[in-house]
Amino acid sequence: MRALMKLSLFVGMFGLVGCVDDNVSVFIAGAIAPEQSDDGCRWDPSSSESVPGGTLDVSFEGSYFVYPRILNQLQRRARSGIAETNGVQLTAAEVTIRALDGSALSVPGLPNPFRIPMSGYIPPAASPDAPGVGFGRVEVLTPDYTLSLEEAGAANVSLLASIRIIGKTLGDIDIESAEWDFPIALCSGCLRVCTTDPTMVTSACNLGQDQRVVSVCP
Repeated sequence: MRALMKLSLFVGMFGLVGCVDDNVSVFIAGAIAPEQSDDGCRWDPSSSESVPGGTLDVSFEGSYFVYPRILNQLQRRARSGIAETNGVQLTAAEVTIRALDGSALSVPGLPNPFRIPMSGYIPPAASPDAPGVGFGRVEVLTPDYTLSLEEAGAANVSLLASIRIIGKTLGDIDIESAEWDFPIALCSGCLRVCTTDPTMVTSACNLGQDQRVVSVCP
């Protein structure tokens, strides 16, 4: 009987090691704002500035990208003789396009929700008070979705992009975050500005997304 109890305890502990999917160990803490300079755009996960929502001008017929700030609460375990297993490699994001009431939108001819590949690495937590920090790049609206929503008459509405991050620890344990909602307002032409002064021309980190683009009037 004692041997059977020891075996049952071992199996139970092994099962706990092999399953995570608790929606808590890794989570999205916000969206990172771009830092634009003459050298281009960069996204700093250590920045305290967070983007509360976005705007997509569908007249550009482009994509909308979200750059989520991702925290890893799994504790660092690497020390002499022990390899680190709690860093997380990002593999994909599951995206659901929703109305503001939370219901999934019907996007004509396209799946919703859908999964897209992504990459990135989130280091383990240095201590219980210092989670590992990283970020990812998620294309929540591709040009196909933008065009389909525009043709469905959704050019002047707001929606939610619900994002779930999927990955694996370096110890080969599956990780899945809780859903995180990011509001996006759709418009047509609201981010286009034309000028007769070529010196006033500007660009954006992602064309048609959040930032006004000034071009020379035709």
